[in-house]
Parts: sequence; C-alpha cells; structure tokens
Amino acid sequence: NASLPLEERLALRKIYESLGGEGWWRQDGWEDVMESPCVAEGVQCNGNETNVVGLDFRWGNGMVGEFPGELGDLRELKTLYARSNEISGELNITSGLERLYIYGDDFTEVPLGVKACSNLRTLSIGGNPLRIPDWIFDMVTLEKLWIVGLSLGSVPSGLQKLTNLTTLYLGSNGLQSLPDWLFDLDKLEELRLGSNDLTRIPDRITNLESLKTFIVHDNKLTSLPSLPITLEDLQIYSNDITSLPDSIANLESLKRLDIGSNPLDNIPSWIGDMTNLTSLSLYNIGL
Repeated sequence: NASLPLEERLALRKIYESLGGEGWWRQDGWEDVMESPCVAEGVQCNGNETNVVGLDFRWGNGMVGEFPGELGDLRELKTLYARSNEISGELNITSGLERLYIYGDDFTEVPLGVKACSNLRTLSIGGNPLRIPDWIFDMVTLEKLWIVGLSLGSVPSGLQKLTNLTTLYLGSNGLQSLPDWLFDLDKLEELRLGSNDLTRIPDRITNLESLKTFIVHDNKLTSLPSLPITLEDLQIYSNDITSLPDSIANLESLKRLDIGSNPLDNIPSWIGDMTNLTSLSLYNIGL
C-alpha cells in the first residue's frame, strides 16, 4: 500500500508498539503494517486507500498503555473505537474526528484532545470511573451520546444545550428522576434509560414527537404515562408495572414491545389488535 502516506504508516506502527501490540489477541496484519496497512486488523482506509479513516479496537483486544502523539498524524481519521481495553492518557486526535468510543477503558477523565473535535457527532463514554468535563456540553455538533455506568445520580444539566441529539443513552447511572427540560430535546429519536432507579416517567415525554425507541428496563416504574405515537420500540421489562395504559394501543408504528418481568394484573385484549408488532415479549409477568 504505497499509496498510504509514510507518515500514516509510521503512526500505525507507533500505535502498535505503544499499546503492546505483541500481546494483542487479534493482531492479523500488524506485523506487516508498514507494507500493507489497510489489511491490518481494525484499520479502515478510504476507498482508494490513500488515508486511514477508522480504527476499530472495540470489544477488548488486550491493548495496554496510551495512544502515542503520532495518532494525530492520521489526519483523515473519522472513527475511533477504543473500548474495553486498558487504554488511558491523552488523545492527540484530528479535529475532523466524527465518532469516538472510549467506553470501558482506563481513562479517568475525557481526554482534553476531544475538545478540539469540532465535527464530533457521536461520543460514547463510561464503563469506568470517569469524570465528565463541562466542555463536553459545549460540543453542540453531537447527535449521539452514550454516558453509561458512571453513577451520576442525576441527569447532567449541561445536556440541555445539546439540542441536536437524536440518540441519548444514560443507562446504569443511578438516576432517580428526569428533569422537565430533557423533553425539550425534540430531535431525540432514541432514549435509553435502562438500569436506573426511576419511579416515574413525566407526562412531557409526549413532547418528543420524533421518538422511535424508548428503553427503560430495570427501573422501579409502577405505571406509564401516554407515550409518543411515533414509537417503534418500547422496552419496559423488569419494572413494577401492574397495568398497561390503553394509550399503548394507539401506537400504530410499534414493532417491538417487551413487557416481561412485570407484575401485570392482566394482559389487555387490545394487544392482539396491534398487527404491526413483530416482537412481543410477555415472559415472567406474574399471571
């Protein structure tokens, strides 16, 4: 791959060395990364193989250490998956990065280098004791945000500034309530709040007129309000809900409904009329 700039090939080689490449579980192609960089495991090049556009180090690969400063030499890098490894330190990354996943690594705070990513659209953080800096909420280009497993206790108020969000995942954060302003984020299409301590969902959820996916499993809900009629996927399993509101029958776009592990008094007859459902889960409902 002589078409890939020498600077980028050297950067890949330095990444391999800095993150303990010889101990990676999957390292196909990395021994020849200087000669054939675009076939190395996890390396994604553009169509004509003139630049590295993605590094996919997800699901754990035995990576240990810090990314080298040469990471910034991958000037066309758009996606960086670095999750479920033992990576820490700073990130010298190009301002053109669009998707960053650093979930389940050893970072103690969001690397300052992320602040320079003026085109960032997707950010996934959490899975370890991580501090969230205030400047994250000034990144108004964000469209998809995962903040998972940080035991936040409450929804960060700065989120209300991220008005372009279409996906928000706040699972496993010990949330006990939801602020009213959350339902002013009217571009949301996917809201995931599983594994928290929520006891109610505010009626204002109907303000989310673009919402397609609502996941709120493993909470402490005893009832549900009316929900946006745009919903296609509703997962409310493992709560304390005893009856389903009749308004669910009006969700004509609903394709998936999971109400398992709730102490339901009965299964409403209208469920049989929801002909668009392709997935219905009724396990362990106490009847």
